[in-house]
Amino acid sequence: VDEALGYYSRALALNPNLTNTRQYLGEAYLQKNEVAKAKIELAVIERICGSNACQDYRDLAEVIAKYEAKG
Repeated sequence: VDEALGYYSRALALNPNLTNTRQYLGEAYLQKNEVAKAKIELAVIERICGSNACQDYRDLAEVIAKYEAKG
């Protein structure tokens, strides 16, 4: 996961509006039990492409909800 975080960071440095990369980054944060960071990525995705119309937002929101439901 740590190696992937580096790749995601480099991709976002080139284009910070890559919502699919931000979605994967958020999922990686959840694997590291860093929910707050995943939620930050979700908020950024929402600013870029909205919530209802944006598949990347919906996908990450669903994964976060499942993560939180597990407690």
